[in-house]
Amino acid sequence: MKKWSFIIFSILLLWSSCMPFEENTNKNIQLDFSDKTLQGLINNQDKRNTDSLKYYLGSQNPTYRYVAAQAFSSSKDPLGLSSLYPLLEDPVDEVRAAAIHAIGQIGDTISVDNLLNAFEKLDSLREFSLSNSQILEAVGKCGKKEHLNQLVSIKTYEAKDTLLLLGQARGIYRFSLRNIIHPKGTKLMVDFVNNQNYPNNSRLIAAHYLHRSKQIEIDSSVQQLISTLYQETDPNIRMALVTGIAKSKLKFAQDSLIQFFDIETDYRVKSNIIRAMSFYNYDSSAPLMYKAIEDKNKNVQQTVANYFYNNGSVNDWKFYRNIARKTKDNWRLKYRLYAAASKNLNVYYTQANNNISLELIPQFKESKNSYEKVAILNALSEYEWNYLYLKNLGLDSNDPMLKTAGTEGLVKILSSKDFDKAFKETAGSINRRIRRYIKQAIKSKDAGAVTVAASALKNPKLKFKDYYSNEGYAYLDTVLMEIPIPEEMETYIAVKNSIDYLNGITPKDIKPLYNHPIEWNLVENLNSRVRCILQTNKGKIILEFYHQYAPATVANFIRLVKEGYYDNKSIHRVATNFVIQGGCSRGDGYGSEPFTIRSELSGLYYDDEGYLGMASAGNDTESTQWFITHSPTPHLDPNYTIFGKVKEGMDIVHSTEIGDIIEKAVIKF
Repeated sequence: MKKWSFIIFSILLLWSSCMPFEENTNKNIQLDFSDKTLQGLINNQDKRNTDSLKYYLGSQNPTYRYVAAQAFSSSKDPLGLSSLYPLLEDPVDEVRAAAIHAIGQIGDTISVDNLLNAFEKLDSLREFSLSNSQILEAVGKCGKKEHLNQLVSIKTYEAKDTLLLLGQARGIYRFSLRNIIHPKGTKLMVDFVNNQNYPNNSRLIAAHYLHRSKQIEIDSSVQQLISTLYQETDPNIRMALVTGIAKSKLKFAQDSLIQFFDIETDYRVKSNIIRAMSFYNYDSSAPLMYKAIEDKNKNVQQTVANYFYNNGSVNDWKFYRNIARKTKDNWRLKYRLYAAASKNLNVYYTQANNNISLELIPQFKESKNSYEKVAILNALSEYEWNYLYLKNLGLDSNDPMLKTAGTEGLVKILSSKDFDKAFKETAGSINRRIRRYIKQAIKSKDAGAVTVAASALKNPKLKFKDYYSNEGYAYLDTVLMEIPIPEEMETYIAVKNSIDYLNGITPKDIKPLYNHPIEWNLVENLNSRVRCILQTNKGKIILEFYHQYAPATVANFIRLVKEGYYDNKSIHRVATNFVIQGGCSRGDGYGSEPFTIRSELSGLYYDDEGYLGMASAGNDTESTQWFITHSPTPHLDPNYTIFGKVKEGMDIVHSTEIGDIIEKAVIKF
């Protein structure tokens, strides 16, 4: 009897071991970075060890499954798909959602059926609201047009279905970023924006759909959208909505936007109204610009100068120049207006162009500010005959910022549609001379100059293939071998892609090899109270960290702060109502350090102002440069690591200008 009892028990034990795993006790995600197993898992993510990560996807610990799934969101490795699919039935909603997000990030159309089959249609208790929402968005990242048709046909979601509405909005938006549009989708996004009973996060995405989507038809909805604009209390929605309204190109829509400008108080909305005027002819928009150039906010003024630069009229070139002459305390505005004046002059206005150049050269020589000098070189590059100034004052300079700017100017002149008209019978010889200067830039070993010049070789309009047909371009291989990587990864990619183009080879994605282990001693003791204080010449910006989502990125940033790396570095880029960017060792955006870190694309969203993200030249190329957003930027979501947010000091972020200095960066525990 004992023998039979043992046999029966053994059979039951064997049978139970073959049953699908059900987890009844532990459904909590607990990120304890002192856990050595968790550290090993994240190290495998950092090393992009796909096989090891697959192992963790089958763990009984939901935290390990969750983190392993997130790892594939970052690597976007399609070899992980078959191992991610089983997690679509995971008992833990957060784990399912992480797997779904990873599948969407990988973006393979073959995944759509698996995603749709995983949708919990009978989720009355809303146990899987998060994963259901993620499915709707993920379909937008990897689906085809017929899948968009299915997505836009859903009419059953109500205002209380917050996550489902958000997922549907994001899915339609992701389709639009891939230029897959459906009229029903546009109508649905219009309805979302207009219905203020819907959650703001869904309405925000819908507004950005109208802001970014191409070739959408909204004429019949414009009147209601204008009414919504005037009632809208959220500036994040207003700033996206004004662009959508302008896309109609209807006169009454333009008039409404111009009137709204007078009552708007948020500079970001005002800036977008100015940009939106590019959908209309210059004469109808100019009165607004004449008024807005006097705005008290420098960001608004700069946006107007950019409008004049991009859309101006030859009839107004004197106006741009005269405002530039009167501007005394804002060199950014001053030289953008000079650039607008020169650009909008007809090529045959040689005397006027020469006069502008003669005004700019002494100011260049007097300036002690490299950023101001770069702005002057940019203005000089609008007149073709200034190519020697760009070579002598820019390319030949020892200042890397000026070298980059000079190279950019030479490329711009070579690309000018008026090149032959400007140089007439000397066009051929000057064309060859500038091409030699571009070759000089490539051989200079300067990261900025090499990147800019090498990128020009891929421009089919410049016909560098023909230019090199006789003398060859083997020297590019030598340049490539001498580029220090991973420090100058962006430069390496630019040169390699140009070589492939000239050889008729389709460029492949180039990623740096693993070279910078995570410093766990900097991560283990982090908590929600840790802050970074950026003391700038304008005031303090206080940052909080999202180490639970991007531990490697946070550790890297903290190490650099502790080493004083960011002290006395400039904000080298400011794009109005987009970002401020810092962390460049050169000051022109081409500086880095001899290491790269991995992208950590955990599923956070750029759905508000003040997010701290990593700049990159492609997946896994991040190093030292970071940015802070002025406003929601959902088009960045899939590709740029979020590792923190501004806790205090957004007013300083909004007032920051290019060339402002981070005097000191400090970590407070």
